[in-house]
Amino acid sequence: MDRLTSQKQTPAVLDGRCAEYPAEHNVGHLYFAKPAMVDHFKALDPCNTFNPGIGRTTKCAHWMPRGQNVAPGAFRCDG
Repeated sequence: MDRLTSQKQTPAVLDGRCAEYPAEHNVGHLYFAKPAMVDHFKALDPCNTFNPGIGRTTKCAHWMPRGQNVAPGAFRCDG
């Protein structure tokens, strides 16, 4: 099995076993963070500057969804 196939199949296997992953190294950028973890990240880093995209969250400033403008004429985040 190649690396990409393994990465795609691992979450389903672990979810089926009710496992938390990856426990010792947080969620990284490969896996989706649970809502409680995302809330924790937002509380610690309201500007989303320390590690944007962690837990497959948005890489945009201030946690705004991809493609959404902050204000008319402001920057657009497509990250």
